[in-house]
Amino acid sequence: MRRSTLGAMSPSQLNRRASGSIGAARVLGKQSRLSNVFPMAVASALNRQQLGGPPPPQPSNLPRRSSIHGKAASSQQQPQHVDSRPFNEKSFQHDCIRKLTAYLTTHGYNVAISTKLLAAPSSKEVLNIVQFLFHQLDPGFKFAAKLEEDVPMMFKRVGYPSQISKSALYAAGSPHTWPGLLAALAWLVDLLVYQEKKETADSESAPFDDNGLKLQLEYFNRSYDCYLNGDDDECERLDTIFKQQFEDIKVQLDDKKQKLESLVTEVQNKLQALKKEPSALMIQQSKKAVYLSDITKFDHINSNLQCGLQAAEKKQEERKQELLAMKMEREAILAEIEELRQKIAVQHLNSIDVERMRKEKDVMETNLHQVQNRVHELREAALDNEVQASTKLKELQQIAVDFTKQANK
Repeated sequence: MRRSTLGAMSPSQLNRRASGSIGAARVLGKQSRLSNVFPMAVASALNRQQLGGPPPPQPSNLPRRSSIHGKAASSQQQPQHVDSRPFNEKSFQHDCIRKLTAYLTTHGYNVAISTKLLAAPSSKEVLNIVQFLFHQLDPGFKFAAKLEEDVPMMFKRVGYPSQISKSALYAAGSPHTWPGLLAALAWLVDLLVYQEKKETADSESAPFDDNGLKLQLEYFNRSYDCYLNGDDDECERLDTIFKQQFEDIKVQLDDKKQKLESLVTEVQNKLQALKKEPSALMIQQSKKAVYLSDITKFDHINSNLQCGLQAAEKKQEERKQELLAMKMEREAILAEIEELRQKIAVQHLNSIDVERMRKEKDVMETNLHQVQNRVHELREAALDNEVQASTKLKELQQIAVDFTKQANK
């Protein structure tokens, strides 16, 4: 489809549109980090200062701003922001210095830097660091001859919440001004780190992220440029490419949609299965009750074991006392044995005495045997006499009974 103008255009209007489209193409084709960090009006003004062209076309739903100075003027009418960060605390300053040192050493800062140097730097060193950090935001930005005049404005453009004065930059290393400047530099480092992570995420994302804004802006930029140059064939080619890209993305999205629908179905089935199963809370509560019962049983067992342990310790103490008494008794017996051994050792005996003692023993054993036999015989005789006496006593008692009976008659 060939494009045609909606009405007659003067050469000046055509030149203005062409120049505006070229500026927009430059901005969209090679963006600086400022355009991703600042609002659109601020980014446009910075790019205009950098590139020397007219402002790019603004979307109709955003208010137009004539210049950065207008924004600065409007910001001056707002109430002054009170920064609550603890600038004067040593721990806060050390954290900021470590953060700033780590960023400068890992991003190619060409001046030797250290935490000791950043404890009290000179104004020149501070301005060099500021210039390096802002070149990280926009490599093509050029400062004025006096950096002290551009630095406060640049911090205001990037949205730093506090005011930085020129006098603070002239005496940057003093104890009164350096903590505030150090906090501002640490804030700027956080901004740069965030922007690097955002660019990495954007480079890894699909071209249709953020509702396809990235691809659409590229298409509108190139297509409008071709339209102004009268290259309708290129416009139609871009339309075809853009349509094909949308169709490819649509196929991918449809495939992703089917996968998501199958995943949703699977999750719903799992959810239904979980609903049919017993409540996990009830299961855990029943387990808790069992565990509490086990704890009570274990406490009771532990109490019994403690009582048993005390009884065992008491018995052990008693056994120790008995063992001590037995050791003392053993020592006494050993002493007695030793005494008997000594007595035996001092006795003077010979074989004749031993033989005599043996014979005397035999005689004494013979006499003892005879005496025992005699005792046995006497016991038997005494027993017989006792039996006879008992018999005679019974006979006598019977006679007495008979006599008594006869006497009574």
